[in-house]
Amino acid sequence: MGAYYSPALVEGIVYHEEKVISENDLDTYWGIGKLNVMATPVLIAFMEQSVIKMISPYINPEYETICFEMNVKHLQAVEKNETIICNVHLKYIDEEKLFFDVVVLNCQSEKIGIGAQERIIVQR
Repeated sequence: MGAYYSPALVEGIVYHEEKVISENDLDTYWGIGKLNVMATPVLIAFMEQSVIKMISPYINPEYETICFEMNVKHLQAVEKNETIICNVHLKYIDEEKLFFDVVVLNCQSEKIGIGAQERIIVQR
């Protein structure tokens, strides 16, 4: 561990976050499609926000994390008013680098999106 984060931040911890898809989350709202389904940028933002919510309580106040690399596959459409669940797993810690696996599911436990993210801890 360094001075970057609490000793309670350990490999293997998990976090879950839910989101109900709204009008502002749709391709048509974003102007990037003509279907009323969740836009891919919304999926990516939801994944990143979930990771941040998971680790923020553990990061020392004089530090912040930034996304260094993210790989995402958007596998299935989601319509307005559907609930999605983001499952985050802290896979690996290498000093100031944090590696995550992320899976977004619908209420039927079908995969909506999968991804991997690397965040790096930096001083504010």
